[in-house]
Amino acid sequence: MLDLLVPGVEINQRSWSHQKKFFWADVRSVLILYGIAQFAQSPASQRCAFWSNEEQAKAVVMAIKDIQKYIDDQGLVETSDEESEKPIYRRPGFEGIRGFREIEKIFSHFIREHREAKRLNRAQVGMMVGLHETIFARYERAFSKLQATRLIHLCEILDCSPVEMIHAAAPHFFGATRKEADEKLKLMLRILDMPPATASSLLSMIEGLAGDGSHADSASAT
Repeated sequence: MLDLLVPGVEINQRSWSHQKKFFWADVRSVLILYGIAQFAQSPASQRCAFWSNEEQAKAVVMAIKDIQKYIDDQGLVETSDEESEKPIYRRPGFEGIRGFREIEKIFSHFIREHREAKRLNRAQVGMMVGLHETIFARYERAFSKLQATRLIHLCEILDCSPVEMIHAAAPHFFGATRKEADEKLKLMLRILDMPPATASSLLSMIEGLAGDGSHADSASAT
């Protein structure tokens, strides 16, 4: 009877008590292989659903348990925006929380200023971007949203840094005060213009100072 469970596996009835664990190992192996074969032959949609559920389960396990603590630690506050139907969390800037619409207008103004500084008209920039002049004008007037890829493309054409654009819209990313933020932006732009050898030497010096600082802190702590 036991021979029928796994075809091709011979069972010695007299020594069954000694071979039992090997027998069930063979059974498990056959069942695993059968399951893999069935999974491989199943429709792609079912396989995707299986892995999706697995990934979702992992995400739940890895998720932060105390989200409110994370919000507080990051300095986020609950607010609303006309582009979102539900409450959102933002980090206040120096002038409070700028709405997404206001940020779009700052980006548009930044692009128009840099275009004019390069003495380019809208038709010329539109041609380089791959858009008709009237379509490009919508970006400069904040009628259409500028995607990140479009912003990077425009920075390439207008020879400016995306760092400058972010500073214009959200300077609080650069420092605790407006003065600190402006000074750090100037430093970043100076570094971007440095020759490679000078930048490398500056990096080595800064890393050395940071290392000395960490050693000093540990020494004072002991």
